[in-house]
Amino acid sequence: MLKKTALLPAILLLCGLPLFAELEGDWAVVSESSYGETYHLRLSLREVDGELSGTLSTPEGPVDLRNIQRQGDELTFEVWIAGSSYSVQAKVDGDEMAGTWRGGGDTGTVKARKTGN
Repeated sequence: MLKKTALLPAILLLCGLPLFAELEGDWAVVSESSYGETYHLRLSLREVDGELSGTLSTPEGPVDLRNIQRQGDELTFEVWIAGSSYSVQAKVDGDEMAGTWRGGGDTGTVKARKTGN
């Protein structure tokens, strides 16, 4: 027997409602490394055919997000920047998210605030 919560995504798809509406849009991101460096980035998230996609604007240029997953209020994704893979894990709370990143021989924190759609 299926749980009621398992039916929700199917019902939303059938109704034509976007599953990731609260994530869609542009996010102003502040990332800090363990070395104390601060980076101001922009995250753009879009839903296309029921799948979440996005880009991260970095000093090296925009990069596509890979392996985007959402489970409850947790968002995870990977990016490839300057020859290194980075993974990000963040908790989404309305128009804000906060979490950590790891990659390129370093770790750090990430905070983001939604700026628009």
